Amino acid sequence: MPTNLYAASTDLAARAPGIMPLNPDGTLPAASQAAGDALIEAISRAIDSKTRRKPGAFMPSPSSPSPLVVYGDNKYCLELPEHVIGSITTVTTITGMTAPSWVEIRGSICTVDSTGVLSRLDKWRDGVPYTVTARWGYDTTPADIREATLVWAAMRARLNAGDMSGAVTTILRDGSTLMRDDVPPAVKDLLAPYILPEKEIEDDQKGLLEYGDIRSDDDSPHEPWMDPFRRGW
Repeated sequence: MPTNLYAASTDLAARAPGIMPLNPDGTLPAASQAAGDALIEAISRAIDSKTRRKPGAFMPSPSSPSPLVVYGDNKYCLELPEHVIGSITTVTTITGMTAPSWVEIRGSICTVDSTGVLSRLDKWRDGVPYTVTARWGYDTTPADIREATLVWAAMRARLNAGDMSGAVTTILRDGSTLMRDDVPPAVKDLLAPYILPEKEIEDDQKGLLEYGDIRSDDDSPHEPWMDPFRRGW
């Protein structure tokens, strides 16, 4: 049975009623349900690939927090993977060390003093493992991810049925047309905010490049909380 679907086949049927007609009681015939689920699963995994995410990354997060090790980078704010805001329960570290006091700001945890004021007296030490317990991922599948799934799946369903309207094409120099099974423009717009950037790390000694290291869209040379307080430091 398909898993980690970002939309339901019944919703897809509403986008392509001529291709996936419903029973009189509003349900999908078993064959259409199976075909719809398989198509949505394929599109869901394509969305994972296009956004550079792990399979099922946009599924709702488990209701119970779980631990994840995040390594310090000697900054005042420790950037965390996608998580449900407000779900962090504990931050601990290895024996013999103490994790800084912190407050959550824009998806990162930033050091504070004993009164809760943002502080530059402590850092998340470089290379030190911090175990953060939280609900990792999304509280629910984002609405625009669900919409992108349905738009793309509906287009594919129509193409599979022989309807070429809305197909992405490229005109070649000789005047012929090459059909491309590409991402619809509307889907690209919906996915754009979720695409993780590639990070290139150059090894000066070996001349190697490493691709795909995940960083936040908010990655910048300064801490996420510094702008509004810059004049005060």
